[in-house]
Amino acid sequence: GYLSNLATFEVQHSMLEGTIPSFLAQMTRLENMNLDNNDLTGRFPPEFGNCTKLRLLSVAGNSRLHGSIPSTICEADHEVLVYADCSVQCSCCYSRFGC
Repeated sequence: GYLSNLATFEVQHSMLEGTIPSFLAQMTRLENMNLDNNDLTGRFPPEFGNCTKLRLLSVAGNSRLHGSIPSTICEADHEVLVYADCSVQCSCCYSRFGC
C-alpha cells in the first residue's frame, strides 16, 4: 500500500480516539511515530510488531493506553526510544517518560 514506505508518522494533538488502528502495521519502514496527547485506549495491536524499524515511538499523554508494546520491535539491531505513560510497558526500549 501507499503507507508502506512512510518513515515518519506524526499525529500528536489530533484528537484521535479509540484503539491504535492495526493499519499502522502496514508501515513496515516506519522509523518515527508520534501519537502523543490524543485519547487512545486499549492495548497495542499485535500487528504493530511488524514495525521493526522503529527508532522513536511517542505515545505519552494517552492515559487510557496500556499493556505491552509487542516485543517483535525489539528484534532489530538498534534501540528504540519510547515516550509513554507508566501504563505502557516495553521490554527492550531505551527509556520511558514519567516512570
